[in-house]
Amino acid sequence: MTRKLIHIILTSWLLFSSLYLPAHAETPAAATKSVIKKSTEAQFLDGKTCLEQANINCAKVALALIPSISPYAKILDGAIALQNNQTDQALLQLLPLQFDESLIAPAKITLHRTLAQIFANIDDKQQAVQHFIKAETLLRQNQTHDLSDEIDTGHKQIWQVLHTSAPADLIALRGNNTDSIFQGWIDLTLAAQHSESKLRIAEWRTIYADHPAQKFTQTLVENAPPASTVAAFNPDSVVTVILPSQTEMDSATINAFMLGLETAANLAQISNPIQTYHAAQIQPEEIARTDYFVMPELSESAELTLEKNTTGIPVLRIRMPLRDEAHAILKFAKQHSMQHPTIITTQHESAQAMLSRIREAWSNDPEQSGYDQSHTVTLDADI
Repeated sequence: MTRKLIHIILTSWLLFSSLYLPAHAETPAAATKSVIKKSTEAQFLDGKTCLEQANINCAKVALALIPSISPYAKILDGAIALQNNQTDQALLQLLPLQFDESLIAPAKITLHRTLAQIFANIDDKQQAVQHFIKAETLLRQNQTHDLSDEIDTGHKQIWQVLHTSAPADLIALRGNNTDSIFQGWIDLTLAAQHSESKLRIAEWRTIYADHPAQKFTQTLVENAPPASTVAAFNPDSVVTVILPSQTEMDSATINAFMLGLETAANLAQISNPIQTYHAAQIQPEEIARTDYFVMPELSESAELTLEKNTTGIPVLRIRMPLRDEAHAILKFAKQHSMQHPTIITTQHESAQAMLSRIREAWSNDPEQSGYDQSHTVTLDADI
């Protein structure tokens, strides 16, 4: 009886032990399975990678794993909003963060690239270019790999923003920003729009030797249209200038014209002999020896024409009153981004008349935005 009782007790113990031990044995294994949670920055980088691959759903998953109050969530949300053409939503999220220095570099770069694209989309050229430049600066400061492709893409985006702008608009943009890199982009755009773009770009490369767009200019030079060709000028040809009748009133103007003509000939490396006669003095034999006539006329009709006289000799008629000269000077200043000009003049009556015309043209020009009134230095009349 005792043995039977002991047997029952042992059997019961073994039975309950077999049920308890597996459950107890699973506990340590389950305890070792801990979930490794990514940091907010890591989740942002995952979302950034998704955006670079144009995978919006993947980016949204990463966004859902970041606390909504985090600036990284707002940057990712703004970038996704831009992809969905939700410009207002993107600006609302991103604008307050543009000066947040606590962000990691990739987040700052994404922030400024997204803002640049937003401003480009709404045609705010100044802010678009500024943010593209900021993004490139951050890239260079935090270089971890070859940046050639990313920088080339950024330069193409800046060019896309600027290259269709009118010269007057470009100059106004230049006047609103003192950053040398920004101004360099504006001056490069103006150079590329010039009729002699290859020459102007070469000059730009010298002036902006340290500008980040140096490499980009090679593409512009390769795609530049050929310079307009000018018919060869016979080095043995004789040029005759027939001046209006000289009077006390217009003698200074005539002298100024001759000085300008000689200067232009020197710049063009034209060494042909230039004969000068007043209309009443020229003789038939001088006319017969002439290959080209230049005839300035001090009239109020602004015109430059190339004609041929009865003997077939080319005649260049130049009619340029003071008012039109002033507008020509203003146009030249615009084309060359001159915003703070200094005019050197004298007390002479004709010089003061020219100064008045320049000031009049400057103040009445409808596209003078970005220009300052010119500074004047007046010298003695006899200098």
